[in-house]
Amino acid sequence: MPQTLYLHTYSPIHIGTGASLEPAEYELVRGVFYRLHPERLFGAVLDQHSDASSRLMQWIEERAKKQDRTVDNRVASELRRQSLFDFVEKQLYDAPLARRLENDLAAYSVYAMPGPAALQSAVREQLKTATGELYIPGSSIKGMLRTALLYRALKGPDPGLRGVLKQALQRAARMNWQDRQKRRKMANDLEARVLGCGVQNNRRMDYDDPRFSLTRFLVVSDTEARPAAEIGRVVNVDLYLLDGQKQNQAPPVEAIREGVTLPFRLGIDLAGLREILEGIRQQRSVKIGGNRLVLGTEAW
Repeated sequence: MPQTLYLHTYSPIHIGTGASLEPAEYELVRGVFYRLHPERLFGAVLDQHSDASSRLMQWIEERAKKQDRTVDNRVASELRRQSLFDFVEKQLYDAPLARRLENDLAAYSVYAMPGPAALQSAVREQLKTATGELYIPGSSIKGMLRTALLYRALKGPDPGLRGVLKQALQRAARMNWQDRQKRRKMANDLEARVLGCGVQNNRRMDYDDPRFSLTRFLVVSDTEARPAAEIGRVVNVDLYLLDGQKQNQAPPVEAIREGVTLPFRLGIDLAGLREILEGIRQQRSVKIGGNRLVLGTEAW
């Protein structure tokens, strides 16, 4: 039966969507980060200015042309920061409406969370539910457990594992770090030795099929989802290059803040394990593609 466990964060955790929020998509007011809801916000503008749609399109096109023409990064940054509030005030000439909208940001936002004192760039988006709540996916928790198991094994008495790690580090020293495929496979031999299942073909072991990893039998749920205002915050990131140098202008990120406790469920795929163990009890090989399936480094 799956057990309920609790994950506690000791530092901010950012799990990105791959998207960024441009300055025009958010507002930062007195240390609160508001992710704007453009449809709701523009609906309030249309209620007061029926011709706002056509004028907004014209304003966007003119701004895009200015961005294409400028060679001044400062000017380009200012253009990107222009928001719907600027449009209302400077194009519709309705400063009172712009102030009313800005003073009621919570009503025109998807969500809000604490933020830093200032932001000047795009913000990397955090993974969320369809309703804007934050959570940690089960796949990320399983990856964390995989790392913990590998670390525990390396701290153990098996000198062969440290030899495998040494070889992986030697390969990494010669690696072209622009080659993402090779980077992903850097620790494959180590994972295979500790967690691996594989198909034995003569004297060769094949570990290419992810279905044959022991972590396959771990069933991990997503954590409970919580509102962004409750557990989220926007943080500026200190990012360091491989040579130890701090990278300038690292992008800020949405994150689950430190000090948060989230429940999740962890179980074991007993049906899959029973199938393999039953085959071993009956002293018959488990066949995958006509080859014998070997699990881990110990005899089962």
